[in-house]
Amino acid sequence: MAHITKDELKKIAEISQLRLYDSEVAPLAKHVEGVLNYSARVQEVATHAVDMSVKAINVMREDVPKASMPDALLALAPQVDHHFFVVPKVLDS
Repeated sequence: MAHITKDELKKIAEISQLRLYDSEVAPLAKHVEGVLNYSARVQEVATHAVDMSVKAINVMREDVPKASMPDALLALAPQVDHHFFVVPKVLDS
């Protein structure tokens, strides 16, 4: 199990330029330990799921240009503007 001391948490807060009150240290330490424990469990599961008998093989292939059909694809789009797909705005700025 992961354990983080109050001093370690205060140092992390200082490095992160966060103001951390004494009353916040204990609950935050408990929360951070939970996150670290969960991360350790995910990492453990992820390493058990890997078949060690399989080698990582580079499957790179040559970058060969191929003909595309932009007009046919654009014809399928709900909205087009000057040969570009129009999509809903996601960010405000």
